[in-house]
Amino acid sequence: MIYVQHIFRTRADTRRIIFHLVSKDSPKGISLAGWSSPSLIVDPNEFPLDNTANVANLIGTVTDVTNGRISFIPLGDIPAGNYFYNARAFDGDGGRFTFARGKFIVTEDI
Repeated sequence: MIYVQHIFRTRADTRRIIFHLVSKDSPKGISLAGWSSPSLIVDPNEFPLDNTANVANLIGTVTDVTNGRISFIPLGDIPAGNYFYNARAFDGDGGRFTFARGKFIVTEDI
């Protein structure tokens, strides 16, 4: 399951980004037992071949193992622009898993 969700931010925002992972069988949230090393990579390219153009690589935290919540705290230093992101983690079996992706749009600070 990959959630496609777009993220809209204003430059310099540092409010936490939270993903709530649910499924048809677990509408309150899936178990993230054993999940580790969540990351959210922001890049101008939808499918980057490497990390040379990344504008951010946020390290996340599994904040609610039982109810499927993962959070990331942006530093507020992503320049205004239109980007793409991939949110990944290692699942309980040690396999890297992309759980969300989409557009990451940053507008100028007001």
